[in-house]
Amino acid sequence: MADGLRPFGSRSALIEGAIAFVLLGALVVACLTILRPFISPILLAGVLVHATWFGQAWLTPRIGRTWGAATMVLLASVVLVVPLVLIVPGLAGNLTGAGDVARRIGAALPLLAPPWIAGLPLIGSALDGLWAEVAPALAEGGEALRLLIEPHTAALGRMALAFALAVGEGLLQLLFALLVAFFLYRDGEALVLRLKAIAQRVGSQRALELLQLTGDTVRGVVWGLIGTGILQGILAWIGFMIAGVPGAAVLGFMTVLLSIVQVGAPILWASAAAWLFAEGETGWGLFMLVWGGIAVSSTDNIIRPWLISRGANLPLILIILGVIGGLLAFGFLGLFLGPVLLAVAWRLVERWTEKAVRAEAEVAAQPERDDASLT
Repeated sequence: MADGLRPFGSRSALIEGAIAFVLLGALVVACLTILRPFISPILLAGVLVHATWFGQAWLTPRIGRTWGAATMVLLASVVLVVPLVLIVPGLAGNLTGAGDVARRIGAALPLLAPPWIAGLPLIGSALDGLWAEVAPALAEGGEALRLLIEPHTAALGRMALAFALAVGEGLLQLLFALLVAFFLYRDGEALVLRLKAIAQRVGSQRALELLQLTGDTVRGVVWGLIGTGILQGILAWIGFMIAGVPGAAVLGFMTVLLSIVQVGAPILWASAAAWLFAEGETGWGLFMLVWGGIAVSSTDNIIRPWLISRGANLPLILIILGVIGGLLAFGFLGLFLGPVLLAVAWRLVERWTEKAVRAEAEVAAQPERDDASLT
């Protein structure tokens, strides 16, 4: 009789397990739905706290865990929020200044594009036509420039409004991320213990190694890419303001982006120096060259390689896709989250496949060793 009840008992256990699985899945979906509006600031808070945890570890024994967390959030606000608050109100004026620079550059441009531009593959004819349309209007200024811009005024207005809204939304998300960061700083040690326990339950020692690799990668990307990019942007912004270059805030923000994608900040400060020379400001032009070469680019040539070697060595295409895709997926904060997330995924895939790649390399090298032994 007992043997006859076993199938029923097994079926009952199977049904109970299925119900528990469905309920657990529903709970996960519900939690993700609730947290979906806050995913990007929560991720940013986690990245920020992990990359700067050494500060909290130093402060906690001296002033306590709570005051240490408050101090770290205050320092992060000074570095991240205060420059943004100072820059945003002057963006309109800076854009106007950038327009003045464009008109002055246009006055020095020839009315016809150089012949080599038309000879460029794919885009040559389009650039040649654009030059012929824009250069005369920039050179004349005033009414001609207004007539050139007027058909695009509505679109430019929408773009400016969208940009302002994106920056404002990004600032609010950044403030919320700092609020979350306070609790992560305060309770981070307990959370790490939980994460390690979960990793141990799910994948044993291998999962703990991957968790450590993730942490190292996050630190490398934050300090090697984003940190040096922000530092270069701030230094370039200071140099532009001192030299009196119009649109300093916009140029500083563009320096951050170019530095993150590793295109090269010298494009901007060298162009600013060339404009200063063209304006007859030889002294300020020399200052811009010295400032850009020593203060701005030194972080790219000295600090970045050392930090990247500690965990953020990524293919350039992944960095570019991380910046652009992160912006599209997460908004303003995605500029910084995108490269971090792709870097973590890349390093995990590398670690997962390294044994297979090493084995294939050894197999491919075997015939060469055999040929060498025969000779």
